[in-house]
Amino acid sequence: MLANFKNGTLLVFLTAIVSGFSIYLNKFVVSGMNAFVFTTLKNASVALLLFAVILLFAKFKELKQLSLKDWKNLFLIGLTGGSTAFLLFFYGLSITSAVNAGFIHKTLFVFAGVFALVFLKEKIEKKMLLAGIAIFASLFLLFGLKISSFNVGDLFILLAVILWSLELVLAKKSLQNLSGTTVAFGRMFFGSLIMLAFLALSNQGGEILSLNTLQLEWVAITGFLLFLYVVTFYNGLKLLSISKATIILLAAVPITAVLSLADARPLSVLEILGNILLLAGVVIACVGISSLKRVLAWKA
Repeated sequence: MLANFKNGTLLVFLTAIVSGFSIYLNKFVVSGMNAFVFTTLKNASVALLLFAVILLFAKFKELKQLSLKDWKNLFLIGLTGGSTAFLLFFYGLSITSAVNAGFIHKTLFVFAGVFALVFLKEKIEKKMLLAGIAIFASLFLLFGLKISSFNVGDLFILLAVILWSLELVLAKKSLQNLSGTTVAFGRMFFGSLIMLAFLALSNQGGEILSLNTLQLEWVAITGFLLFLYVVTFYNGLKLLSISKATIILLAAVPITAVLSLADARPLSVLEILGNILLLAGVVIACVGISSLKRVLAWKA
């Protein structure tokens, strides 16, 4: 059990590192690219990579043995988190501020934890509550003073976060008898098909053919990062509770903040304090207050 916790924690920390780099690189993506087209191609490329991995490592047998119920669950994962949530998020982002969207998105751990408690009966440990309080306080330091009045776009972002939270519950159920790689493949495969259908129905499919070489390169780069993200996260989620996994993911925020220093943009005092408090929350969720005190006392 302890080994599973350590392995799961390491995998999701790797996910957070990948996420931190991905968020930083997003601002370099060619401006003017259709977000729906970009995300669809990126997700489709990840689905192909995952299928290649499944074939390469002789995991195709697992796909052939999936029951109808397994396929239905994978479809629901793709429908909720792999497509609809993305569509809602990017539409909401187009009509609200990045600060508002960032704050709402970072509250994923709250909704995911509540849904895990209600639908999966996951226990909420004391250290998780303390970690949640610390992280929520850090989010107000990082975003609070910049948040504008909420609008319809924020509602779409919130709906996306709720769907991603529900997806985690569905994924956790599927992970009871499926590998993380298979669940990740189902998410990206069905999600890509649904988003391709959306592009076709909204007459945006033709824009795929108009992408230039630079844009396709960004699809490839960010697609590979997303591939690493889903492989590490869903295999880590198999070994951890949803609450722990979503809190560890927030370590991506300070990673992005450190990377942003390369742009000669100094962090404000509030940003520094917010990132330190957020990391403290992640550490508390992983090791607890007592273990943290012992480490600090030993170093002292």
